[in-house]
Amino acid sequence: MGVRTLRWLLSAGLLLSVSLAHGQSTNGAVTTAPNGTDSVNSTFQFHSVFTHYLMFIEQPVLPWREANDAVGKIGGWRFYAKEASQLDAADTPSNSEPDPHMKQPAEPPSDAGSHFGHGRKP
Repeated sequence: MGVRTLRWLLSAGLLLSVSLAHGQSTNGAVTTAPNGTDSVNSTFQFHSVFTHYLMFIEQPVLPWREANDAVGKIGGWRFYAKEASQLDAADTPSNSEPDPHMKQPAEPPSDAGSHFGHGRKP
């Protein structure tokens, strides 16, 4: 890049920045109150996410045989599966109707093969 081009770019940038700064100047005091009122009553309250934070508590390490025996006593993997399904059932209300405005997944055309839609934009 030549010296002339560099000087021209620098002067153009300086002029642009001065004009942008001048365009942002104001003639009076800036207020954030709506409709020119002097004060705004706000009900905003800040609650830190760390208020109820529980630190990690390291659990004692058990030998694998004892851990497997403990899982066997409570019912094995079926206990964990039942517990997970109960949590899912508690999240969704049982008497609710499906939302008619909820977007349904598009069905591929009947003539589409098993690789329908590969490489296409949605």
